[in-house]
Amino acid sequence: MRKNETPRRAGEHGEGAHQKTATPKYTLRDAAYTLIGCLLLAFAESPETLRQRLAEVEPMLTGITLPNQPQALLNALKQAAEQNLPYDLTTLKHIASAGGLDIPSLANLAENAPAASYALHYAQEARRAYFHEQIRAIASQLYNNPDSAPEALERLQSVCFLNTPQ
Repeated sequence: MRKNETPRRAGEHGEGAHQKTATPKYTLRDAAYTLIGCLLLAFAESPETLRQRLAEVEPMLTGITLPNQPQALLNALKQAAEQNLPYDLTTLKHIASAGGLDIPSLANLAENAPAASYALHYAQEARRAYFHEQIRAIASQLYNNPDSAPEALERLQSVCFLNTPQ
């Protein structure tokens, strides 16, 4: 300790003070639901806008698995875009029921989304969160069972391959 320096607890300005973790900004679930909200806003603008946003986000979602409910909602939105369905109560009921939601819950997703133009950003966040979860699962597997290293390495290589931009 230098002269006239007051002692500090660890973590204040000393050891461990500014440790950064590799925790993503969003969980996969949060990013997926916000993505769905953005796509709903795009659909509200027009079915063509929804098709454009889906075309932008599709490459980001290739190879990753969204949680069940957001995946079902995404599939229903894709179906609405493919069939050129109008943005009306009947279509929204179909989308909501596909995801096991009611209309107010579906509207809440759209209300909490920043804007339709952010769909690509949240698809990227979902992708980051997915890979973060996969790598954490592999690390946990290795920690709990060090003998599974060959299998874990193989899984890690496949995750890294999927995470490599094409």
